[in-house]
Amino acid sequence: MVKKLETPISITEVGVLLLGFNRPELLKKRVNEIYESKVENLYISIDGGSESHTIEIDLLKQYAQKKFSKLHCFNLNHHKDNLGLVRHITGEISNVLTKHQYIIVIEDDVKISINFISNMINGLNIHKRDDLIGIVSGFSPIHFKHLQNKWRKSRYPYIWGWACSKAAWQSYTYDLSKVDIEQKLLHSKSWNRLMPSQKIKWLGLFRNVQVNPLVTWDSQLVFLSYCKDFINLAPIFSIVGNEGFNDSRAIHTKGKKPKFVTTLNVNHAIITKKSKYLNTISNFVDKFWMNDF
Repeated sequence: MVKKLETPISITEVGVLLLGFNRPELLKKRVNEIYESKVENLYISIDGGSESHTIEIDLLKQYAQKKFSKLHCFNLNHHKDNLGLVRHITGEISNVLTKHQYIIVIEDDVKISINFISNMINGLNIHKRDDLIGIVSGFSPIHFKHLQNKWRKSRYPYIWGWACSKAAWQSYTYDLSKVDIEQKLLHSKSWNRLMPSQKIKWLGLFRNVQVNPLVTWDSQLVFLSYCKDFINLAPIFSIVGNEGFNDSRAIHTKGKKPKFVTTLNVNHAIITKKSKYLNTISNFVDKFWMNDF
């Protein structure tokens, strides 16, 4: 019998964070998508520097302020200086989690489904009900628009549209320079289940950010997930799509869009249940992604 959650997580406990830099047209799309969702606490953070202090960004800020003027909590922070991708994203996540127990994170190039926000809260409630710690993700490399969706467990915290609790984030650091990576992973159950080829690939990524901590922030989150044996949730069919590829303004998505990414077949279903075939589906999907990313 599935345990009933007596006090479900409310939207009032969740801070929604929208992150951007110098792409006002993408930020406007996200503003419009979030406006169609039920949110109470919205934080928009735009990194600074000359590239983002433009007339177009100023117009976008005015547009967002008008759209969300009636929210319980709305904060728009446009940084004066350029913090860089890693410091901007991780700093703002930590800041929002000083005010709320839970966070939903959306970057400006991540298209979200109609029910993305409510699905993230549903996933957080499954974590709370089952006493689990981990990331609730919106991305899957499997895309079907019109099929009923379900949650699955994943070894990986997919971070194109995601959510977590303060407890899950509290041990995060982007600076792994003084960390003995292999020693930390030694007793991880999820790490020890990986194939040797997968371990080699991830160790290469972890060592890269150990030497260059400001190159990215998400490999460090994967490292934390393994170290803490997070139980991550992801949809079987993706409820987000990434629009950032082939964009010269992007940091990590300048290149051609990978075959497993689409913005056309985002699944809009409400997800409330976990799949009965969690292990089979997760092993297939995660292996598919691992071989292609």
